[in-house]
Parts: sequence; structure tokens; C-alpha cells
Amino acid sequence: MARVIELESTFRKLIPTIETRLAGTEVEFPGEGLEFVTDIGSVCLQQRVKRLILANANTKSKVRIDQPDLVQLLFGYRSVEDLLIEREIQVVKKHTSAVSALFPKQNPYMWWGDRY
Repeated sequence: MARVIELESTFRKLIPTIETRLAGTEVEFPGEGLEFVTDIGSVCLQQRVKRLILANANTKSKVRIDQPDLVQLLFGYRSVEDLLIEREIQVVKKHTSAVSALFPKQNPYMWWGDRY
């Protein structure tokens, strides 16, 4: 599969895509931000005037997820709801729709040349 090596760098590069996804929904982003806490570190996304930034804040709105499950979420392989059913993610119920908007389930595809 894949592995996230640098969590902060990964989220920094995803910000333009995440902002586009969020703008296309009616979901309200948590005012204090969302902190993604993983076994390889944590990163906090905050919204400032319709823009997302990485902050060094410690918020109450935490999304707890292990790195392998985070990769599946980032790649669109699994949805937040799938992960909740299997108890592989912990997120406050009122923020589930925000996390789902940021990382929707998609139709992931792996080229045959990339399989080994």
C-alpha cells in the first residue's frame, strides 16, 4: 500500500485539494480546527477566512487514527463511516461530516505497473 513519512508535509500539500472539497459542501468546519492524532505525530487544520492552515494548536476536536488507516482515508480507499464501523478512527460525532467532506471515499485505482 503506502506509508505517510512526513505527516505535516503531507497535509500541507493536501491543503489546496482539501479546501476545494470543503468549498463544494455545506459542511461547517469546526471553529477551533481539527487535530489529526496518529501514531506518527499530529497535525492541526484550522480555517481562517475560508482558507485552511496548519496550526500548532491543541484542540478538543481530535481525530484519532493510526497511520495505515489514515493512508486509506487519504487515498479515498475507505470512508470515515467505514472506519467508524470498524472502530479504526475516533472522531466526535458532530465532526464526522467535516472529516467526510475533507476525505471522501473515491474510486481508487492502482496501475498494473505499480503492483508488485
